[in-house]
Amino acid sequence: LEFVTNPTCRVSGSSLDDLIGRCLTKIRYTVANQQHKHKINERRNRIIDSFTRPIANDESEKKLRTIVEDWLSKLMQTIPFSNYGSYAADWRYHLLTTPTIIGSCRSFDDALHATIMLFYDKYIALLFRHLEHNSFIDTYYFLSNENNKTTYDDLYHIWCDSLKSTLDTVDRTMMNRDVIEIPLFFNLRFPCATTEYGIIRQIRDTTMKRSQDDERIQSDELANQAMKQLTDKSIYKENIKLIFNNSDLFTRYYHDQVALAQDEAKVYQLPTSFVQRLLT
Repeated sequence: LEFVTNPTCRVSGSSLDDLIGRCLTKIRYTVANQQHKHKINERRNRIIDSFTRPIANDESEKKLRTIVEDWLSKLMQTIPFSNYGSYAADWRYHLLTTPTIIGSCRSFDDALHATIMLFYDKYIALLFRHLEHNSFIDTYYFLSNENNKTTYDDLYHIWCDSLKSTLDTVDRTMMNRDVIEIPLFFNLRFPCATTEYGIIRQIRDTTMKRSQDDERIQSDELANQAMKQLTDKSIYKENIKLIFNNSDLFTRYYHDQVALAQDEAKVYQLPTSFVQRLLT
């Protein structure tokens, strides 16, 4: 792997475009709300365009591509291929045994390039699965449209912190999958909102059980304990305090949780913004 991650072998430009295109063909997106099914291909095309054919003056798309390139490199350094067997760690093994390399390459240079791409294929699939599973790409598009600089800076700070902290828990089993299934949730404002929703649900269930077990506990006490648990367990870590203390950020945070609750209850008839107004 040291050979493949050497700066002289770093994949960029059109080679990276090819990797991203192949990676997206492995991902099978699913939606609970069948009314959103038509959006899947539109969204896939936007991702391909933004990564491989960015608009010349769109700095946000260029920045996202740079972020992905940087984290791809870090991921390759963090997760050694040797975890998957000695054969995988030795690039020379693939030169001699991988059928697609043997059958399609006419020279040593061709075979070497194909071997490098094989390694990158695995890691970019791992990275994109993580980005898509946690809505990092969609929420990056969302924050890029934010006009208020202060709000943009806060959203970007939370986005970057979330990416950095969650990559430590990336699902490494996805590296060798031929097909990667991703459930899609449209219009989320924060990355990792589905994980946060699961944390809130656990806290809610625990709070309800305590209330049933001990009727003497006051509702205010239960609410305070629940908030403390959320502050301690939130996927956003210390940034949850920033979200709670900023009305603009909290409105977006609350939007995501309402949208995910609607999805769980399969209530698709009402817009999330309308439900949000009813609840507040």
